[in-house]
Amino acid sequence: MATDAIPNPIFDSPLAAYRSDVAARGTSFGAHDGTWITVATIVQHAATAETDRRPDLLRDAIAITREIIDDDTLSSIGEREWGHRDRCSAEPIMLLAKVMADADAFRLAGVLLDTLLRADTSLNAVQRGRILAQRARVAWMAGEIDDARERYALVETLGRRSRSPELRVRAWNGFAALAQMRGNFPEVRRHARRASRLADQEGMHALSRTAHFAVVVAASAERRFDEALTEGWKVYQLSLGDSIDEAGALQTIGQVLLLSGHAAVSEIAFSAVCSRALPARILLPALGGMAMASAAAGHEPTMEWAVREARSMRRTAAPRYAVSLALLDCARALRTVGRATEANECATESLALAKRHRFHEIEMRAETLLREDAHEGVGSPARLAKRTVSVVREIALLEPPRLPEHVRPTAAAV
Repeated sequence: MATDAIPNPIFDSPLAAYRSDVAARGTSFGAHDGTWITVATIVQHAATAETDRRPDLLRDAIAITREIIDDDTLSSIGEREWGHRDRCSAEPIMLLAKVMADADAFRLAGVLLDTLLRADTSLNAVQRGRILAQRARVAWMAGEIDDARERYALVETLGRRSRSPELRVRAWNGFAALAQMRGNFPEVRRHARRASRLADQEGMHALSRTAHFAVVVAASAERRFDEALTEGWKVYQLSLGDSIDEAGALQTIGQVLLLSGHAAVSEIAFSAVCSRALPARILLPALGGMAMASAAAGHEPTMEWAVREARSMRRTAAPRYAVSLALLDCARALRTVGRATEANECATESLALAKRHRFHEIEMRAETLLREDAHEGVGSPARLAKRTVSVVREIALLEPPRLPEHVRPTAAAV
């Protein structure tokens, strides 16, 4: 694949990208910020160096990265993400970019991945496609939807040309995520179903989990609650052993339970998520869901806590879609308990973000909520099939944890 097909980085240097990320966040990211910048700067130098110097520079960047990412972490994540085939020496740098993105350092992660694609001429088609897909994910997390779509289209093309099932699944999972942000749930289902079929067939468990996760989203939006809960439990089982993935699955099941009218049980699921130290992309939807569930259950102090914590994160570098959706859910919760002025404040902020980033579904729902007579509440509990009731029981048996004074947004564990 020609390098001129890869969009150019937005920022001239890793330091400029880092400063922009810190400005959005309001503070530094942690003890390894200097190492992040150093690695990204070396990779950038490799991208512009003479061809024969690039391998040495990349080896230096990899060696520094491995000082903060231990071998066990790299091995376990690598096995889950990429399996046994088409492994490459640049994986520590790819994992570091994931850590950056999960910490909401989207610009620095983007620069690192863009320059890695240019610097490492040893990458084969599948390896390049993995990095392109990872870069597309960083783009949509930052609210750059059109940019993400272009990158996923490159991944799909590369997968077709190289006859790689993995790259096609990665592209389809990406298209499903983008369709969700547009509120086009039939398209979410279409991409997710073909991705899940191929991923299951090829035994790609991590990609299968992502695909089934999107099926949950589509089924829930279409009020197919039995399918959504069954698929949600499958996602949870595929997530066991990874604390972040487990929390993401619980958050999703909580959303399905809330939408199906089982507010009290959904509140338990959200509590289990909000009590943990997790990335903002998981905490924000859990906080919005908890606000809704607590309002419906008559637990106004808990609702107030969730609204306060969600709003405290709205001006950080957290994913824009997650912020916009959480603010909308907070508005719905406040409207449920009769606090119209506060509800309108949250809905107005949500609407502004949705318009800026073209999150059409959120935009329409926020506009509806801002109408004087509009009210979105939790309906009566939906009737569920016997096989699905067992999922509800499993969640209800979870011991509700003590909520912290404040949620703890964090990056991955490295």
